[in-house]
Amino acid sequence: MFSTKHRDPAKEKKAFITRMSKVNLPEKNGASVVINNDITPLHIINKIKANEIIKEIIVSTYFINKDVISYLQKICPSFELIAANNLLLANRSRGEWIEQNTDIALTDIHAKIGLVKTDKNNYVISGSGNYASLYRPRLEWLTIINNDEIFEKTKNHYKKLKDGSTKRK
Repeated sequence: MFSTKHRDPAKEKKAFITRMSKVNLPEKNGASVVINNDITPLHIINKIKANEIIKEIIVSTYFINKDVISYLQKICPSFELIAANNLLLANRSRGEWIEQNTDIALTDIHAKIGLVKTDKNNYVISGSGNYASLYRPRLEWLTIINNDEIFEKTKNHYKKLKDGSTKRK
């Protein structure tokens, strides 16, 4: 059954701020692990955005929705998406909500990894969570690595994947 409780946005915001204050971004060459049922990979990107200037985001995911794509396009001048081939099946009209400046590659992928390059750091966010929603988090395991070498190796791997993918731009 659906809950008939009314949501209290002020209470939810306060609880979210409290949860996010417990998430520590790793120092250079460090890592953090987050196991939580209230935080998605997008929350980690928001935490990074609050402290640094984001220059590039590359997301690989099995599923992503239009609101998330629009949000990532707004916060980052350079946003790339590597998604599963079946994304076409998830939303046949996806071309209507993908802006021209988004680089999209469709391939056989199930990884959920976000690469976030900032003015100070290079983060790799990996874990079980898709980039499906900011508002419906599930129990997730997220690892946040701040390491230039791992970032570049992962980015180069995705470039190779993209070269063999079905590209949409």
